[in-house]
Amino acid sequence: MQKNISFILVGCLMLCIVGCNKKTGDKGDLPFTFEAKHIERDLATLWLRKSDSSVVDTTHHILSIHYPVISDWENEEAQQIFNTLVKNIVDENIAMFEKEMVPGDYQEKVWLDSAEAANYISIGKNTSLHINYLPGIINEDFIAVQFAFDAFYGGAHGMQYFQQLNFDVSNKKILQLSDLFIPNADYLAQLSAYCRNDLLSRVNEIGSDSTMIEQGVEPVLANFKDFELTSQGIKIYFSPYQVAPYASGPQEVKIPYANLEKILRPDGVWKKIQKK
Repeated sequence: MQKNISFILVGCLMLCIVGCNKKTGDKGDLPFTFEAKHIERDLATLWLRKSDSSVVDTTHHILSIHYPVISDWENEEAQQIFNTLVKNIVDENIAMFEKEMVPGDYQEKVWLDSAEAANYISIGKNTSLHINYLPGIINEDFIAVQFAFDAFYGGAHGMQYFQQLNFDVSNKKILQLSDLFIPNADYLAQLSAYCRNDLLSRVNEIGSDSTMIEQGVEPVLANFKDFELTSQGIKIYFSPYQVAPYASGPQEVKIPYANLEKILRPDGVWKKIQKK
């Protein structure tokens, strides 16, 4: 059975999604429509051998996917790029989910809708993928969206992980962590040191230990790939198992811009966000 944290996380994200639609209007409103789209699938997969069409395995899948779409924006190029980036994230994670469920000896697969699958669901394993999103700063300069994934393949609990989309509107691209800092700055060392100190100061509160934290915040890019810009600073997200056990849930550390100002690009997008 999946842990309660999965349902709490999904519930919180859904509450946010309900209120995130906004259209162009009075001053201060967004210059575009930002709304949620939903994909719901209740399917079964039959894995067959081509030689005799016998069933190798069956799987019941439940997919519930929420993702944002932008429309009505005069900046049509930025709108198209953002929507394509979001679609790629959703498609890639669905493909990864489906790949994990492939039996080693299958030859062919057949998808059935929920009505046709009724006879097979009870004999197969149950799997699910929930994708939700949490919007951060959203304006004409920068769009921050955190995707939360809850994948269940059977077993004691599901797997929660995150993917952050930081869209730099001016440059029409995903903002990379290195884009925030001046050339040759040893930014990973500084992020590592700050996160280490912050997490170690809360080690008992988050139910972790120093060894796990030390390994999870080593100054390598993979440990800091999920970051978000806020008006006050950079927020680093750590998925379950990275710096704390699964039962402790995901962790985050907020680093004020003031602590990094010496190595931040003085003309970076963070400056625009901070002013607003």
